[in-house]
Amino acid sequence: IMAGFRYILVDEYQDISEEHYRLVSALAGRKRAEEDKLTILAVGDDDQNIYAFNGTSNEYIHRFQKDYNVAQPDYLTYNYRSTQHIISAAN
Repeated sequence: IMAGFRYILVDEYQDISEEHYRLVSALAGRKRAEEDKLTILAVGDDDQNIYAFNGTSNEYIHRFQKDYNVAQPDYLTYNYRSTQHIISAAN
């Protein structure tokens, strides 16, 4: 475990690039023994990738489930910032 750290939170995971992906994977210890891995939480929305011009890709948010053996992702379904009419129109 890295200097006492046990958790990694990556927000806006849909906006990471290959370089970011490799860094997060290395920090999380994805290829290490289970007891040496950090706990990782990724938050993202594959409908909101806005940095594709900068090498980011939704591919990484989709790979997260496979890479970290996530059986079922948790979906945040309640929006505190928009009305139901706006959410329905956006969907």
